[in-house]
Amino acid sequence: MASRRSKTESGTDGSDFSHRERVADHYTISVKAKGQLMKVLYLHFAVAAAAASHIFLASGIEAPFWPLWQAVWISTALSCFLAISALPKNKIGYMNSFAWFNVVVGLGSCGLGIYSSLVMKDFIMATVVSAVSFMHLLEVRLAKNLTSAWQVRRQA
Repeated sequence: MASRRSKTESGTDGSDFSHRERVADHYTISVKAKGQLMKVLYLHFAVAAAAASHIFLASGIEAPFWPLWQAVWISTALSCFLAISALPKNKIGYMNSFAWFNVVVGLGSCGLGIYSSLVMKDFIMATVVSAVSFMHLLEVRLAKNLTSAWQVRRQA
């Protein structure tokens, strides 16, 4: 390693860096995607907490009325723990399970939510659920990027 106090080697103009080692692309992709996925997972937790509190506050003291698709969607916040546990050790199986759960349960319940909101002519709720479905698509894309980056490293 170079020291900050040492002099620069004479005879170099700084253009001889092409022979040095570089960080492999899949490592940089993995680091960036992990950070982005954590941000989206925090957003997922916040939206799920807001949805659950909205249901409890709107129902008052009575037993809460949960449309089935909302109850199923709030359960997708539990799948985020799979992704969080997959990140430190690059566990491909956990990340694939998280992605498939998001596709089947998350996007499925969002589709039912959009349909029922449009049938009841609640366009604001349909817009919100569309934004939530975009969040699920983003999570699936980041999970796919991570698993492909982790598989490259295992094959090498």
